[in-house]
Amino acid sequence: MNLVNLLSWIFFFLVVFPMEGKKSLILIASSDTELVYKVHKQSWRRYMNAFEDQFECYFVEFCTDLTTPYLLKNNILKIQGQESYIPGIFDKSFKALEFFQDRLSEFDYIIRPNLSSFLILPRLKKFLDHQTKKSFYAGPQSVFKNDEGRTGDDLDYATGTCIIFSTDLAYLLLENGKDLLGLNYSTYHADDLLFARFFKKQHISLNPIPSFSIESYKEPHRFYHLIPEDIFHFRVRTWGKDRYPLEKLIHQELYELFYE
Repeated sequence: MNLVNLLSWIFFFLVVFPMEGKKSLILIASSDTELVYKVHKQSWRRYMNAFEDQFECYFVEFCTDLTTPYLLKNNILKIQGQESYIPGIFDKSFKALEFFQDRLSEFDYIIRPNLSSFLILPRLKKFLDHQTKKSFYAGPQSVFKNDEGRTGDDLDYATGTCIIFSTDLAYLLLENGKDLLGLNYSTYHADDLLFARFFKKQHISLNPIPSFSIESYKEPHRFYHLIPEDIFHFRVRTWGKDRYPLEKLIHQELYELFYE
């Protein structure tokens, strides 16, 4: 067999039978500031520890009552600080990376979803098995028009519902991103935009992932046949006063459809 044929066979087997990598770290942006968040936590707890050889999952929350910088207990990483949308979500995500810094070499990817997300972990694993483990940034795509109001450039970014990046980018962020902590409240300082701008400055492009958004009450089994097989991310966020009972039903049915 000549060298060209040998390389072709190697490429074929790597694509069809990808090499097993390390597991991934899932850091869920969490809080207890709204009643409906109890529904989301319950949903995550049904499956978040079912694939421990592939994923480690933790809720990440600020807590004003801590006497130490961090407290890790029962899959909840509590960080000394005050909950807020801006700068809170980015800050606690960054500080969670700092907490796990000495263990980051155990992981190929960092996944930073929010509480309202529902992940099909076996599908996510299959997706990650076919991605590069260097300079990788992915998530449901959105576009921020006229970014920062001065450059006129649009910013492609992964929405904060599910940000995925390879571990080398986590190291890069920890080394060079401390100036992004504690920023004042501004639309431009949302966590997903800060991640995107940082990666853009490192010349890292976004890899869009398919996502399914449920924004009004629907019974998932009724549109199950419309969900593509490559979908592994759902965002469940209804609008109205009945979020708690409605989203509880949606999450329960998603679990029954994809995990039972």
